[in-house]
Amino acid sequence: MLMILGRINEKYFLTIGEIGSMVKIRKKQLLSITFLLSVLFLLAACGKSETPDQTSSKADDSEPAALQSPETISQTATEIAPVAEQVVAVVEEKAEAVSDATAVNIESKEHIVYAQATSFDSKLLFINPGDTVQWANMSPTHDSVSIDGLIPEGAEPWKFALGANGSVTLAVEGVYIYKCTPHYAVGMIGAIIVGEASNMEQIKTNVTGRAKGMVIKVERALAKK
Repeated sequence: MLMILGRINEKYFLTIGEIGSMVKIRKKQLLSITFLLSVLFLLAACGKSETPDQTSSKADDSEPAALQSPETISQTATEIAPVAEQVVAVVEEKAEAVSDATAVNIESKEHIVYAQATSFDSKLLFINPGDTVQWANMSPTHDSVSIDGLIPEGAEPWKFALGANGSVTLAVEGVYIYKCTPHYAVGMIGAIIVGEASNMEQIKTNVTGRAKGMVIKVERALAKK
């Protein structure tokens, strides 16, 4: 049987490794394909149904059963090739469906920043693209305003009215530096890092005034990650 499978592997053009490279599937799915193809190969090696003459010839136990010729094995492997291709197509379709379902099930998170006296809590926030940040406990003397030049290119700036508990959804990766306008002078500044800090060099070039201290904190936090 091992000799037969070896011959099939030599003749058959679609290997398990090629199937794995054709479609990104999980380990369990690849094992399922391997098992199914092995069954197909075994069926091919065992040959088609025996004729009455072949059955009667088994009465003579002294004659060993003859193995199929390489030409027959090659022909049979060619016949089952469409079946194997159908198996790959089905697995690929299911793998894509699983991938799509996983992407849909990844829900964005909501993060809350509280205004406390003359500071934000948390001052430094790490989130994922698509997450939402909400500002709460904004008394009539607090607001939240993104600082020009200190947010990623292409990202939407924001500016909430005094006392407004606003929120923003941040989809563009990078570092966002914001402030409370009435308390900027005393250091009421916050930072949000969305995904990768891809605009850090831009921020270090543009930062001025009290925001410099927050940029230093962001650098230190990134270095610890």
